[in-house]
Amino acid sequence: MSATNQFQLYAVKSGSTVIHQLADATLSRNVQEIVETPVGGVLPLFTGEVGQRPDLTFSSHQLKTLVTLLGLLGANTGIVKLFGRKITNKTGSAAIASTTHASWTSAASMGYLTTITASNRGRASANVRKVFLYDGTNATIVYSGSASLDSYTSALEQYILGGIVLAGSVLDGTNDFTLNLNPQVLEPEDDFQYDPTFCAITKIEPTIEFSTSDPSIWSSNGAAVTNLKVNLLAVKKNGQRELDADAKHIVIASTLGQVRCQSIGGTKQMTRVFVRLLSSDNSVSPVTITTDTAAVAS
Repeated sequence: MSATNQFQLYAVKSGSTVIHQLADATLSRNVQEIVETPVGGVLPLFTGEVGQRPDLTFSSHQLKTLVTLLGLLGANTGIVKLFGRKITNKTGSAAIASTTHASWTSAASMGYLTTITASNRGRASANVRKVFLYDGTNATIVYSGSASLDSYTSALEQYILGGIVLAGSVLDGTNDFTLNLNPQVLEPEDDFQYDPTFCAITKIEPTIEFSTSDPSIWSSNGAAVTNLKVNLLAVKKNGQRELDADAKHIVIASTLGQVRCQSIGGTKQMTRVFVRLLSSDNSVSPVTITTDTAAVAS
């Protein structure tokens, strides 16, 4: 028998927002089951599902889109769809307007950012989780094998790591960066529903990590953060980086926390730096993400 049902990842859609600059995407049912092997027995005689906690996780280079859509504390993302594009034997990708593609739909969802990563030669990306929720009517996951696809003509959201500013100066030799929001997610299971109906973020505990070849960072070990900024520089289509002064970049910033030099190692003596970010009063965010802004050097 020949393999005829071949599909490839195409897009994730939240409401009217199409996320197509995807590195990967995984839809998981996360089934909770019971299995019974009677006492004294060695083989199971019963299984049944008692619940599921479906979610969609993905990594995307569309940072501006996702920061705007989800913010720091997540958002109601409504109807969410995962699409797979049909690959036809001998002719390749089926036309996007044809109704031969695959889709998985949730009528209700809550989505949030988990991490943003970047390097100075590789594209920045955001990791996202969308929790599928029961809307009271529709199945939590609805599959269709006769979907059409949204078209897209550009992939303009491309960012790389720029300078990391600490205490007013740009550090030398930084080549990787991670912002981890560490969200605590409330997903109660104390009801009788098979599918989840509630999801919310109760807090975030953001951290920043990066590596640098600049040994002077050790003079800041244990110091309080007063001015930490990370530039994610926009890359120009058919060109190089956008000018620093152009309002096309992303800046991640914090003014309170603690710097910790975790280790130094390797032949290049790279220092691994961990920064715990704090709020000043439990209402001001420990970190801000500003899009469409000029790059900063101080």
